[in-house]
Amino acid sequence: MYLELRSLFLPAVSLLSLLLATLSHAEWIESTGSASLKNVTYADAREAARQDALRNAMLKAGVRMQSHQTLTNGVLTRDDLDISSQVVVKREQVRDEQQEDDTLTLTLAVDLQRVEECPNSDAGNYRKSLALLGFSLQVPTQASVGNLHDIEFGLTNALARELGKHESMILLEQAYEAPFQDVRNAPTQVDQQRMLTHAMNFAKQLNVQFVVSGVIRDLGLVNPKAYSTSVWRRSIKFFAQANERRRFSVDLFVHDGLNGELVWQSNFATEGAWTADIEDRVGFGSQVFWNMPYGKAVADLLQDMAYSLDGQLRCQPFMTRIARVDGKTLHFGSGANSGLRPGDKLSIYRSFNYHDAFQRTGIELNNTKTVLTVSQVHPNFSSGTVNIDPGRINIQQDDVLIIW
Repeated sequence: MYLELRSLFLPAVSLLSLLLATLSHAEWIESTGSASLKNVTYADAREAARQDALRNAMLKAGVRMQSHQTLTNGVLTRDDLDISSQVVVKREQVRDEQQEDDTLTLTLAVDLQRVEECPNSDAGNYRKSLALLGFSLQVPTQASVGNLHDIEFGLTNALARELGKHESMILLEQAYEAPFQDVRNAPTQVDQQRMLTHAMNFAKQLNVQFVVSGVIRDLGLVNPKAYSTSVWRRSIKFFAQANERRRFSVDLFVHDGLNGELVWQSNFATEGAWTADIEDRVGFGSQVFWNMPYGKAVADLLQDMAYSLDGQLRCQPFMTRIARVDGKTLHFGSGANSGLRPGDKLSIYRSFNYHDAFQRTGIELNNTKTVLTVSQVHPNFSSGTVNIDPGRINIQQDDVLIIW
């Protein structure tokens, strides 16, 4: 079972430096995790159950954001935003360990320590917007077992539900848009250049800061012979020789919506027992699917993917495009839903198109050293003022406002 604990920590900041920099109270939480003992050693099952218990403890004490807003005639006049800090595991103690049939259950008491988010940065106070596209399937024939042909858009829907639990993001689903044609090599340099255009187009059309996509690399059965026929499967299962496990592996990509560059990618993989018969038309995301050990393993992996995305994007600079220039008043496409409040200050950057030596198009940002002060905030757009004539520094539509 996959658990990427680094997704819960701040990128590029060591755990040691966080603990030294932050003196905060400890918080003990009791949680339970479980794992299958089938086809694995007891030590491996115990570690999987431990990781499951740690995940559940993190979920109990995970990041929470609460906003208390006051709107007057559709304009935000007051907004109190409280964001809890992230947590790291300081100590853990085993409280109980039980084995029942083929399942190992482990109960832990976990000492969690809260640490400051995004030190020396205000970016973590604002919700990043992202478009979640459809997933491409590298080996379509693997979806035949269980009739999982709808996984390419079903996985987007399932991941969106998990991301919805993280209040640090504004999410727009585009499940039927799969950006990669050469799936096997995605994202190679050639495909990345093509994706630059796709990412920028999606981002501008949907007014988002990031574009998330992915490729499902593997849905294969560990032992396909065990599913050759139902009679054969029942026979080898009777003699405890059937390996019913199935793999699940997906690559996740995050592209910057402003310049289309690939800013982060990671592989997430797991496996679990596929207990349905070869003829069963289960369908991805059905109740039968989620109730199987395989479906439960995929569900756990989706939680890990959501936490990883949250950890990667939370402390990224907050960026939004200027939509209109009206004298000293600038209008832009982010508002209260992003956490903006009257009085917030954003740095103004001019955006320029450029071509490199390989004739690839990119976006260059130049700091105008000018600050916009937010004056009016609506749910999805805002306006603010600058203290100089924007024409002096040629501020235009599609220039960028940034909070670092």
